[in-house]
Amino acid sequence: MSQETAYFGGGCFWNTELVFSKANGILGTEVGFCQPTKNGKQKLSKVEVVKIVFDDKLTTFIKLIDVFWVTHNASNPSNQNQKNIERSVLFYINEQQKNHAEVAVEAKNAQEKIYTTITSFDKYSRASDRDQHYYF
Repeated sequence: MSQETAYFGGGCFWNTELVFSKANGILGTEVGFCQPTKNGKQKLSKVEVVKIVFDDKLTTFIKLIDVFWVTHNASNPSNQNQKNIERSVLFYINEQQKNHAEVAVEAKNAQEKIYTTITSFDKYSRASDRDQHYYF
């Protein structure tokens, strides 16, 4: 078994965590916050995220992006508001994840206008215990 980690901001993290927890190959989920940067410098408002640890022999980052699309409404224009804590963001931790995210966003945008940001992962902070596994 080989583990990978992914971070997805898909609106309210409670619902997003529940959906991801039922996906094939998921070893664990946790909710928290990431703070993206603009052009690698200026810090933007934090985003509610689900931290996902997955078995890369059973699933892939690409398949997780497919799950991500069904967890929230990426076409909601409020995702453009960088002060909205519940916005659509794909975080990447390596170049492979970045490339997969770019291809997925481009393909989704060809189907419908979406407002999903792709940004490099910087920091993660765990949400309170009462927020963990809220809908389980």
